[in-house]
Amino acid sequence: MKAGSVIPGQKDSARIIEMAVPQLAEDEVLVKMLEVGIDGTDIEINSGKYGQLPPSQDFLVLGHEALGEIENPSTSEFIKGELVVPLVRRPGGCINCRNGQSDMCIDGNYQECGIKGAHGFLREYIAEQPQFLIRVPKELRQIGVLTEPMSIATKGIEQAIQFHHRSVEHIRVALVLGAGPLGLLATAFLTIKDFDTYTMDVVSKSNLKG
Repeated sequence: MKAGSVIPGQKDSARIIEMAVPQLAEDEVLVKMLEVGIDGTDIEINSGKYGQLPPSQDFLVLGHEALGEIENPSTSEFIKGELVVPLVRRPGGCINCRNGQSDMCIDGNYQECGIKGAHGFLREYIAEQPQFLIRVPKELRQIGVLTEPMSIATKGIEQAIQFHHRSVEHIRVALVLGAGPLGLLATAFLTIKDFDTYTMDVVSKSNLKG
């Protein structure tokens, strides 16, 4: 199968390679990838700014925004053809990771698929453990690939809301700094939640956002 890979730390190393279709372990399912987004993180990894090889590998498969469908559910509760989004971050061994809060990892020993220490999803198939797959309803097929970036915006907003719960005064005004893809997703989320939302960005006069 084909995959999009880089050599972390080496500028402009992105290339298409051939990989073997993964063989399923006893606790894995086979997922056929349908869509994979390319974002600023992938571009920065290809520019050599960061990225970390998986153990015993000399390349890193890119791609952390993805939508796939179950090809072989094996012994799991998934059904062939179900749409799924694979989780990007895989927990390390700290107390937060062990309690399902890997985004709050305190020792840095987590992995991030396509970014840090684990292959990503820019390939035709992945073998994955069911607990790292999120079901996507069929009616959300057209926007399912946005699940991962939307989760980033959502988690950031939830943390800000928790902080403001310390205030007696009810907070209903939000300011989003930056109108890139994540900023626009955050703006949409806050608007749906009935916050009085303002979004600001600094762009050149020739930029289409202006």
